[in-house]
Amino acid sequence: MIIKREYLGNIILSSRQKNMSENQPREFDAVLGGSTSPIFTSAVLGGIEGVKQRLQSKNVDVKFDALWDALNYGEAGLDLIAQRLHDFYGKVSRYAELLLRERGGEKGKKALVNYNPWKYLTTLENWQKRKYNPEKGIVFPFGKMYIITNKIQFQALIQDPLVKKVEALKFEIFENNLHRRKNLQEFLEEFVEAQDSFPNLKGLYIGSPFNRDSRVRIHNIYVILKAFPKLEFLQLRGDVDNDNFFKSNLEILEVRNSVDGSFLKAKPLELNHLKTLILQIDNLSSDNFATICNLNLPALEYLKLEPAWDIKSNDIIPIVLGKRFPNLIYLGISGDADTVLENLNKSSLKESLKILNLSNGFLKSLDNIDLSESSVLNRLHTLNLYRNGLRSRMVDELSKLKCLVIADEQDYYDICIE
Repeated sequence: MIIKREYLGNIILSSRQKNMSENQPREFDAVLGGSTSPIFTSAVLGGIEGVKQRLQSKNVDVKFDALWDALNYGEAGLDLIAQRLHDFYGKVSRYAELLLRERGGEKGKKALVNYNPWKYLTTLENWQKRKYNPEKGIVFPFGKMYIITNKIQFQALIQDPLVKKVEALKFEIFENNLHRRKNLQEFLEEFVEAQDSFPNLKGLYIGSPFNRDSRVRIHNIYVILKAFPKLEFLQLRGDVDNDNFFKSNLEILEVRNSVDGSFLKAKPLELNHLKTLILQIDNLSSDNFATICNLNLPALEYLKLEPAWDIKSNDIIPIVLGKRFPNLIYLGISGDADTVLENLNKSSLKESLKILNLSNGFLKSLDNIDLSESSVLNRLHTLNLYRNGLRSRMVDELSKLKCLVIADEQDYYDICIE
């Protein structure tokens, strides 16, 4: 019997799954039954062999139910779900992706990352973008990122009865005159003061909405990180005020043990949930770069630094070696491509790193780079060398790698260096 289904957003729900998730707050939790186990009071009809048979069906509804039931069978069930990543039906493969990401644990993560790391990583595309309209208010906020462009919008937002359900915000700054810079600083201070209105904030974007160099001045992010410790995604785009970029409101001179008077090391800022950090900012000083690198970010999987022309090679090497953020799946550094590639084979990121983005940099030579069968580059999913001044012979050598190599738009640089 095919269970009647209902639609929620872009996801199909069976009535059984829907009943299990009535009280769950998130759109995707509703699909997967939230934190509730999918195990039912009686064994799934036909056991795991029955699940296998139903997964061969040409009926999408039957396959959906079979994938859901596969969660009852531990690793063997996850293997069945992973096989459906290649399913002929797009809806089935997308449902398999969601199950592996949200309910598959480490095994599900590994299967999804090996299949296509972009399907696993936390990016801006994880949320649907909606401009906040004070007249309409918040409507079904789950899975949405609300765009704010002025203080009037923001003040209306924090008065909205559903504001505490908001998952992600995008503050788009269009102008950069002195008056606007002051307004932006005051605006961000007001945002931090309203932190209790956003207990579920996971995604945050601050800066220019345009994909180009921006003169929007980014001020102190320390107070933002401290105010919103549950952030999973943070993207900043603009220019940096180095004197106030990462500065706590309280300067701690020393900390002493109250018992014996000995000096204690001050506890650094911890961000246990941050998975993605994208810094598209100009003129970042080495000191501020070092401060960012010393943050405690145990969950960080996606790091993008653009541009990084002003960053010294010695500051980049610890990141490449995996000493700062050992769980990176994506690493993007625009600038010193030679330093990154020459140190990659010594990195502890050999197993985890899948996407290496060195676009808009300059790669001088391949002489000191390992392109052998066993090299780290051959374990990657994608190597992006877009606009790196590559000569034709370098592109030919790189094309022999097993990974996807992006190496277009090199002609402009050829003209400059010939």
